[in-house]
Amino acid sequence: MAANAERIYKAIDGSTKVIPGHGPVSGRTEVKEFGDMLAQSLQIMTNLVKSGKTLEQAAAARPFADYDKKWGNGFLKPEQWLAMNYMGMKAGHS
Repeated sequence: MAANAERIYKAIDGSTKVIPGHGPVSGRTEVKEFGDMLAQSLQIMTNLVKSGKTLEQAAAARPFADYDKKWGNGFLKPEQWLAMNYMGMKAGHS
């Protein structure tokens, strides 16, 4: 997902409007911010999974708490985002 956001960012200019399936209409800056958040989330989750944390331990650590204010009120709630990322990583679908 982060790579897709990066491709979109590179393909658009400052006047382009992006209409996502979920979330507000965005511009180039918002696409970059979203892609950065996705890349950082992937790195955080990779580190948690590689360290052997269970889903419950990962949830207790609140690894995405810094993102909750901006990103935690959308289509996926923070707990769902964490579980989806964790299960995907554990299944080898990073």
